[in-house]
Amino acid sequence: MVVKGKTISFIFWLLLTATIVIVSAWIYWLATEAPAQREAKQVEQNLNIHIDQIVNSLKWVSANPGMAMLSLPYQTDVRLVFTPQDIVTYKTTLVDEVQDNDLLAALVNIANLPRQADYGVFYWRESVLLLSVFEHNQEISIAGILLDDWLEKLAKNLSYNILLSASNDGKALQFDNSAVITMPAIIGRPVYVVAGSTQTIVTEPFPWLVATLLSASISGIIIFVFYYQPIWHRLQGVIAQTRSAMKSSDFKERIQYRGSDDIAEMAIQVNSMLSSLEYCYNLMAKTNLITTELMQKVGTATRVQTEEYKSEENELKTSLDIVSRLSEALENEKVEIFFQPVFGQDRTTITGYEALARWMDEELGMVAPREFISLCEKSGLTDQLTRTMIKRAVDALPRLKAKSGDGIRVSLNLSTSQFLSPVVVESLNQLSLNRSDLLPYLEFEVKESTITHDFDQVELLVEKISKLGVGICIDDYGLGRYSLMYLQRIPVSSIKLSAAFTERLSWESRDIAFIEGIARFASGLGVRVIVKNIESEVQLDSFKNDLPIEYQGLSLSAPAPLEALLTE
Repeated sequence: MVVKGKTISFIFWLLLTATIVIVSAWIYWLATEAPAQREAKQVEQNLNIHIDQIVNSLKWVSANPGMAMLSLPYQTDVRLVFTPQDIVTYKTTLVDEVQDNDLLAALVNIANLPRQADYGVFYWRESVLLLSVFEHNQEISIAGILLDDWLEKLAKNLSYNILLSASNDGKALQFDNSAVITMPAIIGRPVYVVAGSTQTIVTEPFPWLVATLLSASISGIIIFVFYYQPIWHRLQGVIAQTRSAMKSSDFKERIQYRGSDDIAEMAIQVNSMLSSLEYCYNLMAKTNLITTELMQKVGTATRVQTEEYKSEENELKTSLDIVSRLSEALENEKVEIFFQPVFGQDRTTITGYEALARWMDEELGMVAPREFISLCEKSGLTDQLTRTMIKRAVDALPRLKAKSGDGIRVSLNLSTSQFLSPVVVESLNQLSLNRSDLLPYLEFEVKESTITHDFDQVELLVEKISKLGVGICIDDYGLGRYSLMYLQRIPVSSIKLSAAFTERLSWESRDIAFIEGIARFASGLGVRVIVKNIESEVQLDSFKNDLPIEYQGLSLSAPAPLEALLTE
């Protein structure tokens, strides 16, 4: 008999529900039982303290037979000091002379009989005496109290229920959370002091119905997450593979599956169908091949010209469509700004972020930055892209400062056409009117080739930007002939070494010495040095820890949207 999946899941649901209910009831029992146990423990500790005090007091009285009765502690109800020849002292709090004489005879009798201990209880008439016996040089000293009366006073002071019992079972005396203390006997059996608090701890019964419903819900969620959801994911995977195979023009794809259940059987049937379609497709392909060979000899030149014309027309339409989409994306702020952290010398502290433009189109997908920036330059959208990047970076600055501290800088990666456009200075002048406090945290990152494009124009532009408090970072630094001159003539805030140096670290050790020399030189000029494209731990470990450089790369942190960075 084969047990189906629904039956298995139902049985497991019942077992899991029962387990959760039982565990919940056990935890509830522990939670409600613990206060009662603590109360009983507290009662026992308090009672032991008072009994120890009275026992020590009686021992002290019996060990000092010369003390006068009036100077003894108030707890002493009887005092007897005698020798084999005479009674030295005998005092009691009893008022009946007959009882007084009877107690004297009982005490002398105790002293002359073999004792089980030097202190303990003694049954006399209907009372219980707690006695301490001290013997020295044939002189016997006895001190005692009426335990019944003393416990009655103690019960009033502590608000306890206290009884003397010949049994040590507190529950038999109907005491809740009772404590039982054994009082040894001088002669005979011990007596037990049973005590319990007058305050009754009321506990609510365990809510079985609520616990069962809640446990059933939790069990259902667990069954769904760990049983049905994996089955659903497998089924979705088979359906997705089937769609992909059906879209294929040659039907060579096959459904990948695992296990031997109904989903696997469905995948096997789909694979059989795909095999049949592949056979039909190959047969048709052979037929079409013969037909095509015959027709290729007719109108070859005409077809070639037509295809070239259609290709150029389609390419033009595609470019215009992409430009239209890009313009719409800029207007609707769908061009996002990703931020990649820059790490300090300790490789853990974030010292800045590089802002990078990213465009995700609904149909085209993620368009490479180099492609859509090139389209912006060709279609006149560069200025709009620059304004968008500056605005989004400035808007993100307060939140990035709150996350990483006031010492950070956000650098905007700009192309040559973007950097040389008048829009850069115009945007900064507009920002200086209402957000001038954020300009010192802003930095423009341009490639070294941009500076060599027109050095005089760039020098004037950098001077204007620097007066507004915005920094300049030279990207791909170190490959030009006049790299050192830039650091002397242009007020550069940082340089970012070319990725070529990082890539050659694994086989060219001299590059490390070059980077170290540049770092020492630039650091002396107050210029930050950033090594980018760190993509492995081997590259990162190639640098000394005391080298005054900063690090950036996928090995440390990849570019990410603002919200993703802030939630890390």
